[in-house]
Amino acid sequence: MPQPNTLAKIRQEIDYNLKDWQKIMNAKSFRQSFENGMSQEDRLSRPPKGYDKENPAAEYLQLKSFVVIRALSDADIVSKDFVKNAAKHFGNAKPMMSFLKT
Repeated sequence: MPQPNTLAKIRQEIDYNLKDWQKIMNAKSFRQSFENGMSQEDRLSRPPKGYDKENPAAEYLQLKSFVVIRALSDADIVSKDFVKNAAKHFGNAKPMMSFLKT
């Protein structure tokens, strides 16, 4: 959960670059790794101050944190391919992390 000033910058980047953000969120590899998309925990009930509820980026602007989760079964964890699969999923999250760091 970013500090308020960092969160404001992330929201501004998402608002200004919504098409780039949506491309990351909708990428086939991202969706395969994180089929539930972004965590909705602690989501605001409406867009933050300064953003209109009709803003096309509103669903993302309401987020207070930027977390993706992949559920793993016991079989996934003990699989001989665990490290390879984990690296693949982390790699699929990299475009999102790179966007958030800018």
